[in-house]
Amino acid sequence: QGARWRARCKATQNVELALQRWERGTQAGLLACILSQWQVVKDTCMLERATARRKDGAHAVVESMLRKWQMGDTAGLLASVFQAWRSCWEAAVWARTRENARLSVELVVAKWERGDLEGLLSATLHAWRTQAANEGRQHLHWQARQNVALAVQKWERGNTLGLAASVMQSWYTVAMAEARESVHRRQRERAHAQVGMMLRRFCSKDDVGLVA
Repeated sequence: QGARWRARCKATQNVELALQRWERGTQAGLLACILSQWQVVKDTCMLERATARRKDGAHAVVESMLRKWQMGDTAGLLASVFQAWRSCWEAAVWARTRENARLSVELVVAKWERGDLEGLLSATLHAWRTQAANEGRQHLHWQARQNVALAVQKWERGNTLGLAASVMQSWYTVAMAEARESVHRRQRERAHAQVGMMLRRFCSKDDVGLVA
């Protein structure tokens, strides 16, 4: 409660600062403050909703685990523990992704205020590349979760042979996906370097180098 109250007070102060800048006619500072405060308010609201959902989900998981433990359902208990761990891991990954995206947006706005054309274009391209990489990792994690869930289901049914085959298939799928992601990442890095060189030439008005 205290952290959310402080965040709201800080947002209110920043909005007042934005209004003061608007009164002085600082258009660039106003736009930057509006974007920054919109992000703060949005993140605060999403954090509150996510915290509420996690609490509700945690209560439901604990109740389910207690019921299964009382009934002596060992397999179901282990599956519930695994599910709870996976939910916590996904929440941590989502939080890191949101923080990286926020930092990228702030960098773009800061460079835009300075009129840094080359830096703005490069930062925009970098943010796009980061988003594409995050989407690729999310797809990989989704595939791994589906395969692990299938393995847990077979283990609960006592299908030992099916479990071993599923684990091997899951490992192979993840390994191949990581290899493809590594190749794509190197290709994106080369493309990013080429575009960065073209942007630098464009900004220095090196028409001959740009055409070449």
